[in-house]
Amino acid sequence: MDGKLSASITIIIVALATLLIMSYLRLITLKGWGYLRVVNLTLNKSFDGIVYILPSSNSTPYWKKNYGDRIFFYVYANLSLYRDSIASDFKRIKNAGYSFIVVVIPLADESFQYYYPNLNLINELAYENGLKVMWAVFPKWYFGPEWDYLHVNSTVYVKLIELLNYLTTLNGTYKVAVWYGWSPQTVPLSTWCNPMMLRNFINSLPQQVRSKYVVWIDMPFDKYVNECGVVNVINELNIPTVTEEYSTEGIRTWYNTFKKQYITTGIWNASSVEAWCSGFDKLINPVLNGSLKQGYEPRILIVWIYWDVNDGSGELYRALTPSGLANPLRCISHS
Repeated sequence: MDGKLSASITIIIVALATLLIMSYLRLITLKGWGYLRVVNLTLNKSFDGIVYILPSSNSTPYWKKNYGDRIFFYVYANLSLYRDSIASDFKRIKNAGYSFIVVVIPLADESFQYYYPNLNLINELAYENGLKVMWAVFPKWYFGPEWDYLHVNSTVYVKLIELLNYLTTLNGTYKVAVWYGWSPQTVPLSTWCNPMMLRNFINSLPQQVRSKYVVWIDMPFDKYVNECGVVNVINELNIPTVTEEYSTEGIRTWYNTFKKQYITTGIWNASSVEAWCSGFDKLINPVLNGSLKQGYEPRILIVWIYWDVNDGSGELYRALTPSGLANPLRCISHS
């Protein structure tokens, strides 16, 4: 009897030891594959997007030079003249494995004759190519200071709600994001970085808008957002957030902040897809070293940007390299 018990205990101990050794070997093996192990815990590996502003074959500083920003292309250009160029870009984006595009637009209205037809065309071409659209509204200045949209019933607010209501009716719309953040040297923090003000604004949104609404925070303003306490409001109201960061430390700081979060980043002037992937690995690999907080959804990646050569921005983050279009999820799957 004692011999049988002893043998059983020995078998159990050996089984447990084997399980521990196999787990350890699996961990070491996966670590050898770079960030693949932790990506499973913290990143959505099947769904990502890329920012799109100007067609790659029609890039020009004209819109920046004449209207103050390249995104006014969507207000003043007749996009039907660029239909083939845009369709070609969207086809390439889809073939590279992206699920959605992020189209950055200013706030305008039907008084600009091309604006709504242009939005319809983008929606149509995205839908035809199997891409969803996140509309990123960077309001700018047509109807007053852009931060005024936070003041319910202001002119900017009314125009923004009008636009967002329309965008949510389009069959390709995935999300509607709105810029949030301004320098305190330009705008007093109390004017925008105010938890009660943000709560009132979000609670005022029509249901069809609120269900698709995203807060967009760029890196110059993230520290203010953290200091003034709006992070708690955003999480409490369960609103997704885009954080735009281009350094490992910046990504690390915000990676585990919001319940629902998009990580927007890019690689400067990569000479090839391989170089882009290598840069991405170095940028984000140190961040992916653990699990997210309980109840937090895997992060979704957004690449800045499809194309930004000769567009007046002075930037070179384009993911469309001489050897093809880079996609971080394909970088991951081949690491």
